[in-house]
Amino acid sequence: MEMMKPWQGAGTELPADVSAEQAMQLAKLDWEVETADIWTKDQKRTDVDRWRVTRRMTDNAILGVVPKGYKVIQNRQAFGMFDRVIQQGRMAGFTAAGEFSNGSKVFIVSRLPGVMEIGKGVGPVDEVERFLLLANSHDGSTPLQMVFTPVRVACQNTLALALNVEKSADDITRIAPTVAVRHSGDVQKQMKASEKVMGSALRYYEKFGDFAGHLYSRQLSGQQVVSIIDEVFPPSKHDEVTPKIAAARSAVESLFVEGAGHEKIAGSAWALLNAFAEFTDHGYAMKKDEEGALDASARTKSIYLGGARTIKNKATRVISEAV
Repeated sequence: MEMMKPWQGAGTELPADVSAEQAMQLAKLDWEVETADIWTKDQKRTDVDRWRVTRRMTDNAILGVVPKGYKVIQNRQAFGMFDRVIQQGRMAGFTAAGEFSNGSKVFIVSRLPGVMEIGKGVGPVDEVERFLLLANSHDGSTPLQMVFTPVRVACQNTLALALNVEKSADDITRIAPTVAVRHSGDVQKQMKASEKVMGSALRYYEKFGDFAGHLYSRQLSGQQVVSIIDEVFPPSKHDEVTPKIAAARSAVESLFVEGAGHEKIAGSAWALLNAFAEFTDHGYAMKKDEEGALDASARTKSIYLGGARTIKNKATRVISEAV
């Protein structure tokens, strides 16, 4: 069975050689946003003067309600940051671009050259591609985010994980897979600083490779697997294992053995992490719309920014503590 890419159905697939401007046009994201006053029905602003709406200028669609000091970061500004990095030859090109929630959030994905070879020199190589996601909101819900997103080739699992990196016995640093630019203060200064994101990305991927290689080399007992899964999916607040919790536990336990490409990573902590990732990306995040069809945008949002990502980060922490 062919596994869905993280952005599949939610965005427009892009040729690798397009510019940011061309990517926006192909994905129909070449529009701008403005802020506007909010008025009450009786034409008074006194109770809402601390707030503004954001609206798309092409059709006046309301995208969100934001504080008065909110500063719009246009799609062209945000995507242009990647353009400059690509021109430096440090990215292979754009992969996909799209939107969530009628444009209140937009995203573009770029790929770094080459692949990571997890397990090289130890056993069968497990390939992981390196991507960067840029996500920008126009509703005030999130900052502009650049997310480092490793994707396992065998199953298209997205592994944008927060990593704990031990510098010394008493110094553990948490490396997040995200660089953020807030929609307030000196936005231009923040964006200029964030153009150095490639340095952060390369450092993150170096640490990710070390982390993945460590998990690859660690075999888990059956009891360890059960204990880890139970900790990631604990009983409810009433100390009850509900049918939903039991189903999640059972699914991950099965995927630990039968997951895509697991024959070459069988029994390892790396296989268990990917069992959680396959469960979230290709199960938990597969939401349906009102007509019963797959809501691809909700799936992509969950994988990159929502519930699926939260579960994988928890699994990462629990597995790390166990091995």
